[in-house]
Amino acid sequence: MNNYTYKQIKENNCAYSLKMKKIDKSNIIKICNTMNIFHIGRTLKKMEYENSKADNYLKATISNSLNQTDFRYYMEILFQYIDQVKKFSDMSLAQNKFLTININLIFKNLNMSNGGKSYYHFQKSLNKLSDVTLNYDKKITLDGLCSIHKESLISYRILYKNSRKIGKNDALNSWRKLAIKMHPIILDMYKDATYNYSLFNQNSYNKIVSDKLKLLYYYFCCLTVPEGHLITLTINDLLLLWPKSNLRQLISQRKQEIVQLLKDFVNLNSELDDLDINLNYQKSEIIGIKIKKCQLRLI
Repeated sequence: MNNYTYKQIKENNCAYSLKMKKIDKSNIIKICNTMNIFHIGRTLKKMEYENSKADNYLKATISNSLNQTDFRYYMEILFQYIDQVKKFSDMSLAQNKFLTININLIFKNLNMSNGGKSYYHFQKSLNKLSDVTLNYDKKITLDGLCSIHKESLISYRILYKNSRKIGKNDALNSWRKLAIKMHPIILDMYKDATYNYSLFNQNSYNKIVSDKLKLLYYYFCCLTVPEGHLITLTINDLLLLWPKSNLRQLISQRKQEIVQLLKDFVNLNSELDDLDINLNYQKSEIIGIKIKKCQLRLI
């Protein structure tokens, strides 16, 4: 979702009370506020996403579009990666290292079996994620320094037991170790960012069951900044959660799904620690959503 698809409505801020939420700082991850590379729905080949803002440039080259299933795998990898990074006395030492990821823990968190079929689907997403190239030119601190990176979203190494069994699922089930190296911007954002970043609350994310709502939460986090202004998104803005289409019937179906997703998301309001969310109506029709990041006190 591009930065120019929404506007900040300062004059509406007075309608929203400032909410101070106490949150465990271990649940908060600083994320890049332009990495909007995941979509809902079918897979498309050879996509590009670009944010051309001067101090916050990102271009993503995507061989196969990433959907909500790929997103949930990515987030589980990210959570484990960050946990591994925290173990370093100097987090900078983790920048170019492959860090071990517990595959079975991913399956457990996603309520999946650890059989060959799960490995097959996981590696399918892993290949899609590793085929994404991110090109950044981003200012992440207020000292005027910028960093440029061009690298895969993730790189991976698999140690597995050679098996004579026939069948892809059997071979995948012989995995012994998975190690991941993430794009440098991921660690830079987490450890250094004081500018051009957003906050992602792992605790709020884990309370959301639906994959599509999890992805919606991620996008809302990308768009809102700490103590920032109220953001208003229209139904048409949210159509960018899907790969572009010119089919009227498909667009109409997506709009109906967006409305239902927004209703379901607003019902989660009391469960989320970090977002203030309200539906936007025109007469009795839902035309969008208003979102504001709550004031957070990290403890």
